Amino acid sequence: MKFALLGIDEDALALARWVDASSDHELVAVCDAADRPDLASLFPGASFSHAWEELLLGSVADAVIVAAGDAELRSEQLRRLVVEGMPLVVSHPAIDSVLVYYELAALAEEFGSIGVAYPSARQHPALQQAVELVRRGEDGPLGVLQQVNFQRPLVDRQPADVSKHFARDVDALRSICGEIVRLGAAGAPRDDSAYANLGVQMSSPSGLIARWAVEPVGATAGGTITLRGSQAVAVVNMPNDGPWSLEVSTTEETSRQEFAEWNAQAAVVDQLAAGMAGETIRPDWSDALRSMELTEALQRSVARGRTVEVKLAGETEEGTFKGVMTSLGCSLIMLATGMLFVAAIVDFLLREAGVDTQAIRIALPWVVLTMFVLFLALQALKLVIQPSSDKNDPDSG
Repeated sequence: MKFALLGIDEDALALARWVDASSDHELVAVCDAADRPDLASLFPGASFSHAWEELLLGSVADAVIVAAGDAELRSEQLRRLVVEGMPLVVSHPAIDSVLVYYELAALAEEFGSIGVAYPSARQHPALQQAVELVRRGEDGPLGVLQQVNFQRPLVDRQPADVSKHFARDVDALRSICGEIVRLGAAGAPRDDSAYANLGVQMSSPSGLIARWAVEPVGATAGGTITLRGSQAVAVVNMPNDGPWSLEVSTTEETSRQEFAEWNAQAAVVDQLAAGMAGETIRPDWSDALRSMELTEALQRSVARGRTVEVKLAGETEEGTFKGVMTSLGCSLIMLATGMLFVAAIVDFLLREAGVDTQAIRIALPWVVLTMFVLFLALQALKLVIQPSSDKNDPDSG
């Protein structure tokens, strides 16, 4: 498969280098990376261009690796690439805007575009094995899942870096817990210093509790997910350098499994190829959107110092419709009041000038009535808004 690189960041560069070294794939073009002249020596076989619009033609590459970048430019590039149906591997999050992700998810659904968020822990065998333990429930060694804790040690604990890691990690949590509808930054000050030692508590519609916490980097950087079940405790160890492992501990014994053979770059390219072949892949654009919704909720929780509700997709659409209708209704009332006020003044002035205003006085109530009848008719549009099904299970999360 032929790939193009659009922009540059650490994750996109790692993927591009793997593609370029692969015998099955090829990096053929690099765009929007003028500030990195060293890339020419890294990718001698690729063409370099500032005209990223060439990628829209589909003749340059089969797929595009999109790095995080300038919000305005990257948003426009992503919109146009999605509309053209170009398969994408996108550094997540590429931009810090939930509204743009809403638009991209809608465009991807409309135009059937394939997009894979990268990097993602969903496809790691250790995490998939943990998800399988949860699915088995009482019939498995873990039993019924009761609580999930995610510890994320970070060197850089500034708000932007913490938010980026949360956006990625919360997708892994959703794959285990199902949907998340409540979120709170527990015990944090209401400023940017909250992010350095941030603790987040989340819950599903069924009441399952999941926690995510930032920690200083100790001996090993990476992350740890602890799943506490009714019969055992499972721990997924996720070091940045080294094999991941899954430990399952009961009161009687502890079993440990290591997963040495896994390549994040190969996995995401395989996912993209599967999506292009018509298979369902995760995480997709809707998963990326949901992680950004939850990240925005985290930021709001820190700013307000309290737990916030996070609506499901269908509830969000219905709530948006109700909000629009409420605003429109208020606007109509104000408009009608203003029309009556202006009509009274005009009627007075015209009668003082000797003009017959009977036609205006007869027509005005009918105009106002017609406006409100049309407004009531618009309420029927809510019948076409179908709420999304409940996603409170690992299969849908």
